[in-house]
Amino acid sequence: MSAETYRDAWGIPHLRADSAAGLARAQGRVTARDRAWQLEVERHRAQ
Repeated sequence: MSAETYRDAWGIPHLRADSAAGLARAQGRVTARDRAWQLEVERHRAQ
């Protein structure tokens, strides 16, 4: 399972993978990196 991720000049992620599972994993990583702040805010709201 291999995936490649890069961001262009505008910060848009581009993903390539050799399988659907690899693509899903790469998408999850990109989403987690981009939205970590939101997860932290929601965690504090829930307390």
